[in-house]
Amino acid sequence: MLFGARNGRRLVVLLFGMWMVVSWQRQFTRPDAHIDKTYRVWAATGLNKPWEAQFFFFLYHLGIYPLKTDAPILKDTRNEAERLLRAAPEKLKQDEWVTFRSGDRGRVYLFYFDKIVNGASAINPTLKPAHIFAWRLALCALWFAAWWSRRPWLGAALVIALGSNPFQLNVVYNDENVFGWSITAMVLVLAIHLPLMGTAPEGGHRRRLSVAYPWIAAFGTAILMATIRNVRSEPMVVMGGAVFVYLTLSRTSWVKRALLVIALVTTFSLTTRAYAYQIHRKFEQAQKVLVDLGQEPYTGPYRAYHEFWHALYCGLGDFDTKYGYEWNDLKVYRFVYPSLQRWHPELEINPNRAPQSFTYDKAKKYPVYYGEIDERYHDLVKAKVLGDIKNDPRWYADIIKQRIWRILTETTPVTIAYGDLDLQTKSPLFGLLAVPLLGFLAWTRRWFYARLLLFSAPLAAPALIIYSDRGMANYSCIHIFSAVIMTAVFATGLREWAARRRARA
Repeated sequence: MLFGARNGRRLVVLLFGMWMVVSWQRQFTRPDAHIDKTYRVWAATGLNKPWEAQFFFFLYHLGIYPLKTDAPILKDTRNEAERLLRAAPEKLKQDEWVTFRSGDRGRVYLFYFDKIVNGASAINPTLKPAHIFAWRLALCALWFAAWWSRRPWLGAALVIALGSNPFQLNVVYNDENVFGWSITAMVLVLAIHLPLMGTAPEGGHRRRLSVAYPWIAAFGTAILMATIRNVRSEPMVVMGGAVFVYLTLSRTSWVKRALLVIALVTTFSLTTRAYAYQIHRKFEQAQKVLVDLGQEPYTGPYRAYHEFWHALYCGLGDFDTKYGYEWNDLKVYRFVYPSLQRWHPELEINPNRAPQSFTYDKAKKYPVYYGEIDERYHDLVKAKVLGDIKNDPRWYADIIKQRIWRILTETTPVTIAYGDLDLQTKSPLFGLLAVPLLGFLAWTRRWFYARLLLFSAPLAAPALIIYSDRGMANYSCIHIFSAVIMTAVFATGLREWAARRRARA
C-alpha cells in the first residue's frame, strides 16, 4: 500500500484544507464581497498610478524596460510596439514622474501574471491577480507547514485569523497597490520556518527534519525576500523573524546558528545585487534604443530602493510637538533649501514642489526632482534627524513610547470572515496582552508559542522606526498571533485538565 490508513487520513486532511483555503478566499473576489475598506495605508504612494502599467507594454512585447510612450497604443501586439518606435520616437520616455528612478522596479514584472494567466491586455494590466495568487499561496503554505508539523488545529486557526484580517483583505483584493506584500511575505516566511520553531505538540510525535532543511530555509528565504524587495522594501523586516528562529534553534551549536544567519544575509545581499545588475542592464538597453532612434535618454540618477532618511525625517511628525517635524515632503525641502541655494546659486530652486523647472534633457521630459539637486541633500537630512535625537533623547524616547502604544492599541479587528459573516472584536486587549503573554509563555517554558509570537513582531518595525500614523500600524499582526496563541494555550490547558480528571476517575 502506498499509504497506510493513518497517513491516508492525514493526506485527506491536507488536501481538504488546501481546497477550503482557496474556496474561502475566492469569495473575496466577488463584486458583492463584503470587505471593510476602513483599514488601509494612506501614508505612502506605493504604486505610481497609472504610469507603472504603461511601462509594461514595451517590456512584454520587446523586452525593453524602462520605456513608455505618450502616443496612443492602437493594438496589443509586437508589431504595434515596433511601429510606435518608428512612427513616434519623440513620444518615448524612460521615466514618468519618479516611477523608475524611485526604486522597487520589480513591480512592473508582476503584470506578467495578469497577462499570461488571465490573457489581459499589456496596455492596461493590473497587479491584483499576482497579489491574490501570492496571498493564497502563502495561506496554503502556512496550512501545509502546520499540517506537516502535526499542528493542524493551530494551522487552521492561524490561517483563518490571518486570512480574515480586514486590512490584508482590503489591500489584496480591493486596492491596486503593493501594500499587501508585508503580511504576505511574513506568512510565507513563517511557513518556511514553522517546522524549525519547537517541539512537537502535546501528545504528538515530532517529525524528523532533514539536517539540510535549516540551510534550505536560509537560502530559500534569502532569495524569496530579495525578490520581494524589488516590489516593496517594507517586507524586509520579516527577515528578523527568520534570524530569531536560527538564533534560538534547539540542539544546535552556536556556530551553526551563526552560520545560518550569515548564509541568510549573504545570499540576500548577493541576490539583491544580481537583481540590481539585471535592472541596470535593462536600463542601458533602453537608453541605447532611444539613442539609436535619435532621442535623448534619461541620464539622471536612479535609486535601487526608497529613501530612508527623508522618510525618517517626515515620520517624526507623528508625535513631534517640539521641532516642527511633519509628514510632509515640503517640510524637508524647506529645511534643505538654504543649503541648496548656497551651493547652486545658478539654479532656480523651488522648495514648494518636487519636480523642478530645470531638466536632464533638452526636450524637458525628465525634470530634476528636489532630492536629486545635490547628493549632499540626504546627508543634511540625516544630520538633522540624528542631531535632534542625540541632543534630546527624551523627546525621541517619548515618540517611540507613543508609537509602541499605538501599535498595541490601534489594531485591526481580530476577525473571522466568511461571506457576509464578519465576527470580530475591535478591543485593543489582544495587543495589550501580547507583552504579558510573552512573559507567561517564557515562565511556563512554552518556547514554541513564544517564538511564534515574537516571529510576527518585526511587522511593526516600520511603524516603530519610521512613522506610525495614516494606516502604518495596520501592518502589525502581533495582536492576531496573541489571540490565536491564547486560544491554543487555553485549549491545551482545558484538555490537560480533562485528562487529569479522567485519570483520577
